[in-house]
Amino acid sequence: TRQTQSINFDFDCFAKIKFDNSNNPFSQITGNLFVNGYLTDNLENSSVFMSLVHFTDGTYTINKLNFLATCKNQNINIHTIQPVFPLAIDFNFDMNTLDFNANVNTKDLRLSSIFTTKGILNKNVSKAIKNTKISINANASFNSEEKSFIYNSDGEMKIPSYFINDGAVLKYNLTGDGEHLDLQKMT
Repeated sequence: TRQTQSINFDFDCFAKIKFDNSNNPFSQITGNLFVNGYLTDNLENSSVFMSLVHFTDGTYTINKLNFLATCKNQNINIHTIQPVFPLAIDFNFDMNTLDFNANVNTKDLRLSSIFTTKGILNKNVSKAIKNTKISINANASFNSEEKSFIYNSDGEMKIPSYFINDGAVLKYNLTGDGEHLDLQKMT
């Protein structure tokens, strides 16, 4: 039997991403990136942990997002590890069939727990998002054999009285494929 080769790694670095379009308000994003794990020569049983910390364009900052990527039986899985706030992102890719499935789930997620704003002009934005809560169940998948793409999502946004007297709850349900979008409910 062939012995699998692997490499272990652990690094922490400052990252800067620049975009060519200077008209883009997010033309430069910076932050700290921490990655550790191990990769095998065929990816089987590989595992990588990645943490994005304080990624910012100078005005908006993503506080922290943690991801774990694993590979087993030729399936790559990437998912969030977020103990502080209710956000679950899960992505699966089958390297043999090229099929993928992605899910995003939140339950009363406060946007302010994910990102913050800076500056006097953004105090209103900060107030606006502080108590806004979002609940989403979304799924998208692609079947390479049938060349079909489908998605569905339902959720709600609880808007605080800062925007609307007595607040409000917006609910939706939509489904679709590569050619159609069906908004089944919006209240």
